[in-house]
Amino acid sequence: MLSTAFAAEPVSGLQAEKLNKTGIVSGNADTLSELESVLRDKADSRGATVYRITSASTKNKASGTAIIYQ
Repeated sequence: MLSTAFAAEPVSGLQAEKLNKTGIVSGNADTLSELESVLRDKADSRGATVYRITSASTKNKASGTAIIYQ
């Protein structure tokens, strides 16, 4: 059986202005690359088609937030 599910994709702020905001996700990881994966996976689990990372920091671990859109 083929899956028609697609992973949420990152989007720029300018592109996001035309989309319907559906929520915010946040996460933590060891690296920024892993953080992006965590935020993408959370966006996917909430049914988002795209997401925009709005904050990220790397003091001891990477943490950040993203707005999700449909």
